[in-house]
Amino acid sequence: MIIIKTIVRATDTTGARLCECIKILRSKYYNGKLTDYIIIAVKTALTNRKIKRHEVYKGIVVRIKKKTMRFHGGKITFEDNGIVLFNKRNEIFASRVLGPVCTELRKEKIVKILTMSGVII
Repeated sequence: MIIIKTIVRATDTTGARLCECIKILRSKYYNGKLTDYIIIAVKTALTNRKIKRHEVYKGIVVRIKKKTMRFHGGKITFEDNGIVLFNKRNEIFASRVLGPVCTELRKEKIVKILTMSGVII
């Protein structure tokens, strides 16, 4: 579960490392789950990249630490909270997604992230 002020990890090759959640979009209860859109502020970033510190972007949650129920009855959990960043035109910044991602992205019609990642759980 991701709430406001949660530190999340950017799991793509944009250069951002740690980000802070500012707002959860389309959420009724003010907490983010898998495949939710959030607005983030970049806290740490690599040098000489497109993304700089203290910039605000939109992202989608691809991994979450809290156990979540799948439609077939199983539960899944990840080691950290991970997001993939978008630009202002809702295009994905990165060329690759690092680490595993959830298959629930297929229901939300975001198949491009699934094709860029190496491991789908």
